[in-house]
Amino acid sequence: MNLTRVIETIKKRRSIRRFRGDDVSDDLLEKIVDAGRWAPSGDNQQPWLFAIVKDVALKEQMQSFLCARALRYIESDDGRKELEGIGPDVHRRWVEAVESRRYQEHLRKVPVLIATFGDVKSPFYVHDCCAATENLILAAEALGLGSCWTDHGIGDESLELQMRDLLKVPNNYRIVSLVAIGFPDETPKPKPRKDIAETVFLNQYGRNSEL
Repeated sequence: MNLTRVIETIKKRRSIRRFRGDDVSDDLLEKIVDAGRWAPSGDNQQPWLFAIVKDVALKEQMQSFLCARALRYIESDDGRKELEGIGPDVHRRWVEAVESRRYQEHLRKVPVLIATFGDVKSPFYVHDCCAATENLILAAEALGLGSCWTDHGIGDESLELQMRDLLKVPNNYRIVSLVAIGFPDETPKPKPRKDIAETVFLNQYGRNSEL
């Protein structure tokens, strides 16, 4: 893949939440996780584990964990304040989505979930596993697959424990990312990006980069 194709792949990537029912072959999944393991890592510790989840019951259980976590957040003081700040109807819509199990429902419908776990013995495990996750989703895009990096509630100790126990992951690992993988059944339009002048500065903040 030349440089132009790499950049095209980065710009073409979309978050996909509707997938066809087609199975994703083990050959494609191996290529995706192989790309993940080639990510940079602090001191080359490579602290990641990739759990490939195809079992329907496991996917349903993982979604139910996320629904429970979302409900805890909605009912918390911080959650109420944030949702009220977004708009008066947001709290109601969130509760309805969670209680009807529409919240993150693509997780139980998608052919494959890839959960990335990091070894807490590495001080860089979160950064490293995020780099590996980006490799996963770009590899999926390059292979004609869709993906969605899903908020799994990082920092929620209860949910992290549930995920680890469900997948029988050793105690020294924590979940860092959860990615849905499958053949896309939608073609979302690109979302707007800030202008490069708004996000880049030269040497010191406030100086135009003139890129």
